Amino acid sequence: MSPSLKTATLAAVALGLLTFYTAAFTRNYQAHRAASSSSIEGLERAIALAPGNADYALLLARSRTLGLLQFQPGINEYKRALALNRYSSRGWLDLAAAYQMAGDPAGQREAMQQAVAVDPRTPGVAWEVATFYVVQGDVQRALPYYKTVLSTTEGDTKAVLEVLWSATGGDAALILREVLPNDVRSHIEFLRFASEQKNVAAANVVWERLVNLSGPKPVRSLLPYFELLLASGQSAQALAAWKQLGAVDAEMAKYMPRADNLIVNGDFEEELLGGGLDWKLQRHPSLDLKLDTLEFHSGNRSVSATFEQGGVGSLGLFQLVPVQGGAEYRFSAFAKSVELTTASGPRLLITDAYTGERYFFSDDQRGTTGWKEIQSVFRVKPETTLLKIELAREQWQPLIRGKLYLDELTLRPAQ
Repeated sequence: MSPSLKTATLAAVALGLLTFYTAAFTRNYQAHRAASSSSIEGLERAIALAPGNADYALLLARSRTLGLLQFQPGINEYKRALALNRYSSRGWLDLAAAYQMAGDPAGQREAMQQAVAVDPRTPGVAWEVATFYVVQGDVQRALPYYKTVLSTTEGDTKAVLEVLWSATGGDAALILREVLPNDVRSHIEFLRFASEQKNVAAANVVWERLVNLSGPKPVRSLLPYFELLLASGQSAQALAAWKQLGAVDAEMAKYMPRADNLIVNGDFEEELLGGGLDWKLQRHPSLDLKLDTLEFHSGNRSVSATFEQGGVGSLGLFQLVPVQGGAEYRFSAFAKSVELTTASGPRLLITDAYTGERYFFSDDQRGTTGWKEIQSVFRVKPETTLLKIELAREQWQPLIRGKLYLDELTLRPAQ
């Protein structure tokens, strides 16, 4: 081939390609313009200009199904779109929704199965398929899909638990066995959820699984479980679970009751956990309660209460202590007051946490004093299993100003 003929041939080919791509670009541009109107006519024109574009077919299907409520025409458009792109899980899910609106559960089920087949690991797809089976009453088939949701994302575990709790009638064992990932985070979420439902039996099932999992277990995230047990009269179970936690968590070993002192953190050397079997501290605008490192009877810290203004009744510092019914106990504490001006000062009060039966109410603290020991020996009733040890005052709440320090609170069997 001569050079001139070769050049002419290449020019012709280039011109042909340019013409082809220009025409294709023009058609695609015109199709885009037509589809942007969102009208049925515009979408039909877009499909005519770009028949291989599955997105336009999906848009037309949605417009017919959702906008015009033309279910069968919409279903046909979805099928056309999915013939062009069968890997669109969104398309299959939309087709399933169209079948549902058309009253065709068999078609809906088949479309759902296709969505999972092309996209088995996406949480959003698994969620919709699981919801479909729950609505159909087929909870067992929904479980693997909820497991996919929880195992592939750190999304809203609580939302899954709420659905499953209702669908399974609160079957914690089933949820643990079939759905929940084998990790601490998910189990803590479930424990908190079961505790919020005030279902002691379910919470206990979750706890036994959680406590045996490896990995850190932030104690503050577990407090709702202990609060549930204590509020439900399950003080023995609360103590047993607390000790289980201490056995697997070195940090929690510091918060264990001992034979010589059933009060946890009675010397205030550790940070207050704010619940469980440690001290609970409730804030009050007229009272500043805090750990104090400047004044203490022993060790390095005490707890101080600064009364700043007005009358304060409930002083907001207390601990719940499991005890043996009918046993005799010896209580001791050290207190120091600084310019504590009031007609009725703060006292230490020990009662049955459930009945309010009073076992000890100390003399009130007033004026300025050095460290003084407070002592008592008392026997609890056979039905008493949980004591409440608190900083309290007389109910009539006179004005009070000044400061009180507490340290070295102990409670132990008298014998």
